[in-house]
Amino acid sequence: MATNNELIDFLKQSKVLTNQRVEKALLDVPREHFVMPGYEEMAYVDEPLPILGAQTILQPATVVTLLQNLELNEFDRVLEIGAGTGWMTCLLAKLCARGKVFATETNHELTEMTRKNVKKFNLIHVEVIEADGTEGYAPGRPFDKIISSVGLPSIPQPWIDQLKMNGIIVAPIGTMFSQKIMKVQKVKNKLNETVVGEFSFPPAHGKYGFDLSKT
Repeated sequence: MATNNELIDFLKQSKVLTNQRVEKALLDVPREHFVMPGYEEMAYVDEPLPILGAQTILQPATVVTLLQNLELNEFDRVLEIGAGTGWMTCLLAKLCARGKVFATETNHELTEMTRKNVKKFNLIHVEVIEADGTEGYAPGRPFDKIISSVGLPSIPQPWIDQLKMNGIIVAPIGTMFSQKIMKVQKVKNKLNETVVGEFSFPPAHGKYGFDLSKT
């Protein structure tokens, strides 16, 4: 079984992990606490792993790519879409220790798992909401940053409306089976968009996600 330190060393040697604050968060929030029973031996392998609801806990390299491109600071107010078991939720909370994290999840069991994991790490500045995060979360707006761990066909308009000026969205955008990670910054009357990676993500449920009834 690989260790957390070995995983971090691998990500650094692969030049995926370049941000010291993200590295510190990975050390503080070991992935083994967020995998399903029976997968503990694979917690520090750089691969996605199955969780409930036909979802996955994302590959560590994917999580690092998302987090580093979000350009987080400790005061940020962040909306997360697709909390899963809460690994990225807790990483976000470590990176925004004096801010606030709103984590949304549509699956009830996963929502409860995230709440338990947030409590385990004593992260009191996190709110976990069972809701369709593709519609954003109006009670928590405006957000400095928005991050998604599920794929969407396009950036939902509610996210843009709920994002502060100069705020950043990092989300996988594309088809149901292939997405590019887009970094979108809201600047004046336009959006600056950049492709920062390409991974496979589970499709988003919800109003602005994919029509899963056609699969």
